[in-house]
Amino acid sequence: MSSHPTLREIRARLVSLASEDGRYVVVCGRTDARPVPVSGLRFTDRATAASAVRVAEVYRARLRRYDPRLPFHEFVVHETAATDPRGQHRRVPVPVGCDDPSPASDRETAGMAGDDR
Repeated sequence: MSSHPTLREIRARLVSLASEDGRYVVVCGRTDARPVPVSGLRFTDRATAASAVRVAEVYRARLRRYDPRLPFHEFVVHETAATDPRGQHRRVPVPVGCDDPSPASDRETAGMAGDDR
């Protein structure tokens, strides 16, 4: 992936991390929303879901270039029942700051999409 990946490339990276029968989902910690690009995606383990969080943050930072009013979400990983098609998860205490209006700089997020951790 180039140093400035396109939205399509970032989305492809995110989808490559996903698994149809995964037990983990990525949600907004405050609202439980599963916005683009994590909507409908599941991940096999917590580490993969954590990588998906970083990729989703890069995606949303790039998308915000086209729509500066795009809402901010503080993504967190939740474990679900793998058989639940709606991706329901346990509610746990979450950090504050989902709507923090200070996005990460492009320099901070540019290399994250290719991060394989």
